[in-house]
Amino acid sequence: MRKWIRIIGLAVTGFWLIGCEAPPPPAESSPTTAPATAVAEKPGKIALTLYFWYGCPHCFEFRHYLQPWLEDWSDKVTFSRVPIALRPDWIDHARAFYAARALGVLPRFHLALYDALHVQKRELNSVAALSEFAGSLGIDAAAFRAAMLAPETTAALRRDNAAVKRLAIHTTPTLVIADQHRVFASEKGGYDGLLASAEDLIEQKLARSGQVH
Repeated sequence: MRKWIRIIGLAVTGFWLIGCEAPPPPAESSPTTAPATAVAEKPGKIALTLYFWYGCPHCFEFRHYLQPWLEDWSDKVTFSRVPIALRPDWIDHARAFYAARALGVLPRFHLALYDALHVQKRELNSVAALSEFAGSLGIDAAAFRAAMLAPETTAALRRDNAAVKRLAIHTTPTLVIADQHRVFASEKGGYDGLLASAEDLIEQKLARSGQVH
């Protein structure tokens, strides 16, 4: 039933290709450091990273599929999110994520920004607008602006975008397993296919490491 609802919704909105696209960056063959926002694998668990953009309607939809899935797979994966800037107009949203994380307000800010953009249809696409929005949530707007523009935020953005190039990510949402295997919703028949492919890769990695649950 959920699958048919999703298909009908896509037909109405015109989003037959699931994902916010940008021209594919060239893959880098040389090893680089892991994304700045990713978490390390823990014994018996596989690292799972979601590459997303706040303005992507598919990322907004996908969170409703991902959260219950994560609850079921919490004993097998360590999960992290990486905000990416495939285009220049995505950069400030990524900076807002880093700022919220640095100030310790990410859980509150993360969901609120999604709702503001996709439910309330607000235009929050600049440092000024995003800082003012943070202020409306009870976060110090000046501190938030400073965190968005901090050198540490710029460094994190560059490091995460280096991982995007290495993995040749060109659409959101994208899941990456063990910082190696990427899975695109647009290539896997939607959100259910995306999660099913991630499950297969996670089980394969666990089996190879002798840590089958």
